[in-house]
Amino acid sequence: IFCLSLMGTNLTDFIHEAHRILRLRGTMKIVEIASRFENQPQKFIRKIESIGFQCSKTNSLEEKTNNAPSIYFYTFDFVKISEEMKSKSIVTLAPCLHKKR
Repeated sequence: IFCLSLMGTNLTDFIHEAHRILRLRGTMKIVEIASRFENQPQKFIRKIESIGFQCSKTNSLEEKTNNAPSIYFYTFDFVKISEEMKSKSIVTLAPCLHKKR
């Protein structure tokens, strides 16, 4: 489970390590802030799938602000579908920016 924990610059290493230790058909869960996907969660899904996972579930957690829905988080369930890593794809996310208060 990666819950807001892929903040480092080496998140590819974390994904590759998850692939290494998971059993075949094991599930890797990821929850991240929506802004890190730059409105393109499908691009992230394709990168993870190219490593040897299959996305089995995707959700967006949203909240209505000013009568318009606003997505804050994405949740993903990826199932390991191959013992060998299909590729050594580099997975990237936008940096997590904090608002100064």
